[in-house]
Amino acid sequence: MRCALVLALLAGCYEPKLAPCAVRCAAGVGCPDDTVCGPDANCHDPGDTKLCPPSLLTLTARTGGNGAGKINGGPIDCGSTCTASVLEGTVVTLVAVEEAGSRFGAWSGPCMPNVASCELIIRDDVELQADFVALARLDVTFEPAGTGTGRVVSEPAGIDCATDCNGDFDLGTQVQLFAVPDDGSQLTMWGGACADAGECIVTLDASPRSVVVQFDTVN
Repeated sequence: MRCALVLALLAGCYEPKLAPCAVRCAAGVGCPDDTVCGPDANCHDPGDTKLCPPSLLTLTARTGGNGAGKINGGPIDCGSTCTASVLEGTVVTLVAVEEAGSRFGAWSGPCMPNVASCELIIRDDVELQADFVALARLDVTFEPAGTGTGRVVSEPAGIDCATDCNGDFDLGTQVQLFAVPDDGSQLTMWGGACADAGECIVTLDASPRSVVVQFDTVN
């Protein structure tokens, strides 16, 4: 009998019984033959209805991009990279929070990309990243010596004003300003970053950048 068992082992015919809770079937990983994936995301023998205890999983959160911000919520509160141990099945809500001078860009990982708040049900180890975008401010000043009136609008949108104002744009954006004189007025000068320019186009490679505009009455 002992010899027969040894021969079976040598022939590769012996298959040990699957240990309970030894093989997970989460994240698209299948189960070995003759076992099934249970509601607890573990492989079970057919007819085995006993659920495995929740696993302790790892949640890893990072920030990226050229802006600044942090991720907080649940066990996570960090501005670079942090990890937390979370019981399987836990619901975690994370929020990407930008710092002044930045905006939230997008998530990578299991979150909806463009929504700052992310709710997860932890079923497996999770890695995610929130990217932040640096902003640059463009100031528009109306020359007080001007005798006329008008407004300034921008492309892309962000500035539309008839008095001193400013707008925030992604760092590196090329912004074109358009002068819209009121009836009886005309544009007579661009100054600041658009001095001596026929068209006012500013590349926001630094923050802040400033533009002066002057309207005068038509003689």
